[in-house]
Amino acid sequence: MKTILDDLLPQVVNLYDLPGLAVGIVQRDQLVYARGFGVRDLTTREPITPSSMFLLASISKTFTATAAMQLIESGRLSLDTPLVDCLPGFKLADDRFTRITLQQMLSHTSGLPDHEDYLWETPQEDEGALTRYVGSLADQKLDFDPGEKYAYSNPAYDVLGEVVARVSGQTFDEYMEEHIFRPLEMKESTFLKTRVSPRLATTPFINVPLAEPSPVYPYNRSHAPSGNLHSNILEMGNWAIANLNRGLFEGRQILSPSIYDLLWTPCALAEEFGPVDSVGLGWFIGSYKSRRAVSFSGGEVGFCTNLVLLPDQSLGVIVLSNTFPAPVDVVTDLALDLMLGLSPRLPRPPVVITLSRVLKEAGMEAALAGARQLQELHPQDYDFNPLQFSDIAYILVEVKKIPPAIDLLKLGLPLHPGSTKLHYILAWAYQAAGEGELAEQATRQCLQINPDHWEATRLLHDLRASQV
Repeated sequence: MKTILDDLLPQVVNLYDLPGLAVGIVQRDQLVYARGFGVRDLTTREPITPSSMFLLASISKTFTATAAMQLIESGRLSLDTPLVDCLPGFKLADDRFTRITLQQMLSHTSGLPDHEDYLWETPQEDEGALTRYVGSLADQKLDFDPGEKYAYSNPAYDVLGEVVARVSGQTFDEYMEEHIFRPLEMKESTFLKTRVSPRLATTPFINVPLAEPSPVYPYNRSHAPSGNLHSNILEMGNWAIANLNRGLFEGRQILSPSIYDLLWTPCALAEEFGPVDSVGLGWFIGSYKSRRAVSFSGGEVGFCTNLVLLPDQSLGVIVLSNTFPAPVDVVTDLALDLMLGLSPRLPRPPVVITLSRVLKEAGMEAALAGARQLQELHPQDYDFNPLQFSDIAYILVEVKKIPPAIDLLKLGLPLHPGSTKLHYILAWAYQAAGEGELAEQATRQCLQINPDHWEATRLLHDLRASQV
């Protein structure tokens, strides 16, 4: 096993121009594979090791969900507890907020809208940051009735973090340290960037489409519960072992086994995640080649992560990269196939890297011509997945590089004219550029393909309201 992965993974790093990558494989009670590839920083060239620390982004939510379930198991909360009973001062500019329950918060069915700006450029790092953020939601309205459907919400998990703090009487960070990190021997893991050892920290990069340093570090204590976790392959191996063993790690039980019947039972469909088809409580539920899978992935400016567990095979894979976007799903599949006795195959090169070089050197017309030619003559030789265009464009918009984001989307849309995601992100990019008319045009194209695209519907409403 080690020989095959050690041969394939450096090729993936080179193929996708990744600065760094770390991979861990858990089988039953052991971390059977842990290795780093590439570097922590392109300037110092210090190598990635299994101890190197990454920001795990949304995988943080699995920890926040576990904390909430610990309080439910202890009887201090219940899944049906109204949110307002936990946070009496919490309010929204929407009367429906009093009907939100903890179960809806955990399963992304509360109706709370997602973040629009994480303020990475001006992070708040003091102890009161989370409480202030939760209070700042008072002018927000719900996107739909609580419990009506699934829609991913980072704010829901930040509010859950405040619930954990308020009910436990500790800060969110103190609770996680005492009740999760310490029992699982996760000594370096932390939700506080200031506690990450400089000798272990990784520098974030963005592939746009070639690696360059991220202009921001995606950390803000206001959003700790939804995305601030820092950890490494060795300690995430402990996390995977504990969950595969239904809460048990080296004789210590962080959750009762029965709780996993709740965590891993589908609550709603989550169709936009491909092989993931449902959301449970803090985990996504789907399958991998006909095997039950529970998972969570994370992506932020400069970091991309993935955690997949196959409970029935007692198998888990953790992939961490200090680059966004990064093919963490591709690497996960290579590792899973190997462990399942299947034949792992190296992925095709992403077409976006080839076309972006043409775009930079010869302009849009030449890049579009190249795209048509590759699609017609070499459809099996390249990866044409539209996500490679939308993911990079999303990050470019987030770091305020709007014109190259728009160019990239214009390059991807002729290859995938039916992609609602590309149309929607183009609309969002035009909105960020102050091009209201073009933003509305792109939004309408998105809704023409899928009239039920709720994000585009909300964006169209916002665009019309801004014109009044």
